[in-house]
Amino acid sequence: MTIPYQQVFSRRASPFMRWALSPFLLLFAAIFFIPLLESVEAHRQIGVITTSLVILLCVAGFLALWGVPFVGRIVTGIIAFGYGWYVVDQCIINFTGYWGWGGPKSGTTPINSILGFMIFGLPCLIYTIFGRFTVRRGPDLDSDLDAFDEFEDDEFNQTDQGEQGGTGQPATRPESKSDCKENPYPESEGRSR
Repeated sequence: MTIPYQQVFSRRASPFMRWALSPFLLLFAAIFFIPLLESVEAHRQIGVITTSLVILLCVAGFLALWGVPFVGRIVTGIIAFGYGWYVVDQCIINFTGYWGWGGPKSGTTPINSILGFMIFGLPCLIYTIFGRFTVRRGPDLDSDLDAFDEFEDDEFNQTDQGEQGGTGQPATRPESKSDCKENPYPESEGRSR
């Protein structure tokens, strides 16, 4: 049985992921304070914005690992805003009349900004608004599936070799004649009708 992706991504991170990734996210946020301070002293606006966004993403990732609600929407909102600003910057503010057709594929061009927004920015904007990556609402998840997740594995372990879960029932069902579907008339193989 496949688990719907909403149910998988709505779960909190495992303790291993929280403790393994949290120190790195906090360390990166602390390290990026150095270029942030240098950018503030040098009055570099792009440097201040860039390093501030990186620090904000690291802190948001840390909070998301520990289960703070709506942090995913904040992160995708930042990404959507960044790509939207990239489009405005390349297509309106600094537009030179050259769209970027036939130039280097990694260049900062209006066509690359539009493609980047379509591939990354638009899905992030949809997630920021709707809380999912699709505009259409998916089917509601069954509440029984949530209750099933609360069971622990050892509740299903057999307590006795001959019994299933201590209920007094045999661990395996005896094979009956109705289960044999390959040959329903085994005694009449050699005889004719």
